[in-house]
Amino acid sequence: MKSHNMTDTLKISQQSARRLQDYAQQAGQSPDALLAQLLDDYNRQSRESRAPSLREQMLDAVQQAIMATDATGRIIYWNRFAETLYGWSHDEAIGRPVMEVTPTEATLEQANEIMAALSEGRAWSGEMLLRRKDGSQFEARFYDYPILADDGRIVGIIGISYDITAEKQAEDSLRRSEARLRSIVETQSAYVVRTDIVNIHYTYANQRFIDHYGWMYTDDEPLVGSSPTCTVIPEDHPLMIDTARRCIKNPDQPFQVTLRKPARDGGVGHVLWEFVALTDADGDVNEIQCIGIDITAQKQADEMRVEQAGLRGRLQKEKELNSLIQRAISSLAHDIRTPLAIIKTSRDLLGRYFDRMDESQRRQRLNQIDRQLLHVTHMMDDLAVAVRSGLSERRFTPTPICIVTLCRLCLQEMQAVSTNPPPMKFINHTQLEKIHADETLVMRVLLNLLSNAVKYTPPDGAVALILDEADDWCIIRVQDSGIGIKPDDLSRVFEPFFRVDEATVQDVQGTGLGLSIVKDCVDLHGGHIQIESEPHQGTLVMVMLPIAP
Repeated sequence: MKSHNMTDTLKISQQSARRLQDYAQQAGQSPDALLAQLLDDYNRQSRESRAPSLREQMLDAVQQAIMATDATGRIIYWNRFAETLYGWSHDEAIGRPVMEVTPTEATLEQANEIMAALSEGRAWSGEMLLRRKDGSQFEARFYDYPILADDGRIVGIIGISYDITAEKQAEDSLRRSEARLRSIVETQSAYVVRTDIVNIHYTYANQRFIDHYGWMYTDDEPLVGSSPTCTVIPEDHPLMIDTARRCIKNPDQPFQVTLRKPARDGGVGHVLWEFVALTDADGDVNEIQCIGIDITAQKQADEMRVEQAGLRGRLQKEKELNSLIQRAISSLAHDIRTPLAIIKTSRDLLGRYFDRMDESQRRQRLNQIDRQLLHVTHMMDDLAVAVRSGLSERRFTPTPICIVTLCRLCLQEMQAVSTNPPPMKFINHTQLEKIHADETLVMRVLLNLLSNAVKYTPPDGAVALILDEADDWCIIRVQDSGIGIKPDDLSRVFEPFFRVDEATVQDVQGTGLGLSIVKDCVDLHGGHIQIESEPHQGTLVMVMLPIAP
């Protein structure tokens, strides 16, 4: 009789295997021969009729159930651990069909697999659900080995089994814990990645990270396995590398760093990362785990607050300048009365006494008028130079500015300072975020145009600030439903101090410099301005500024 070589295939514990080897060595036999000899002993006599042999003691010491059947499937050997595992005593098990003592829930496919292996003289191993004598079930790992006669016939089967219920429960518990942990990692709003410090590539990325960065990769070049430098803009690579080095040198300390990332729309995002070193069983750092929070919106909000604070400061300066202009105009209006009175007096004298005056008297009065007119002209010129010097002497400094924010802020300021203004609204038809322009000059354009629209529109009218774009131009329109402008006056509206000669306009305070200043600001940008208006139909002012330099 010969058996399959069990020393290579028995999946018993290391302790049990050592015991098997030791007993076999003491008996001067191989482990396979020892098992076969034991079966022969059991065929010759029962346990009750003899004292336990060394071989029996050895197999009883193994912490696994060992049984053997004859060719008909009846049990011919049953060790002590089999009694404990299945609940059948030695005397109850011996001679019974194995399927009665160890009923299984094996499928037909599994049963066919077992019989096919054994009939070919091969061992079979697997897991199956077994039932004890009391009816309770348990999961077991099972090994079947055929016992072959010299002619190759199967004369019996040796079965080794042990309970893996606790092992399965531990595995299930571990799987559930891993599933919960993975669910937490995959569903949280933070990015989670791990990087191998040897090959410098991603070994793991959670779904949140893949969703935001997956557009940069393909099936041929997946994200996991790629270099972390691909997901950080080049300017921040030194900062990322320095943080990783500090993390490796101090594995017990987390390190935080803000890195910029490329965005799908071509922009740049901001991520706050925490680097933590991961160690292997020997305590050596082998990976770096990074948990990141996207703070792009927070950064943009902070930048917006800073920008708006700056805008309000510059807006206050513009208001102070406008107040200064108003005071200068008021002073001019006061100072100009004297020369105007002299001119009027001279004109009246010439009109009444022209025929009575000789040539020298007439010339004297005319010269007096000329001198006063020249004086008035000088005062007007001085005022114009003082008011407009800020434009002519100020350095033109275009920078990227947020035109939408600037429009909203100027409209809000005009609503706040106006008394009983008409309804005002801002309409944005663009996707513009930035244009290349001088922020202060554009602010002057918006404030002057909105101020004119509000002053010349009744409270039941309407004023709209409309932002648009066409080709490479940013288009600003200010539309009102006010008194309008006569066609003859449209050609002069950009002249300094020009004001429409209408009775309704005389009650509106103004200097006549607003549109002149607007045109100078637009010209400095290389832009265009045009006005469309009809009396009592409102006015539309359109300003075109280049988007890029």
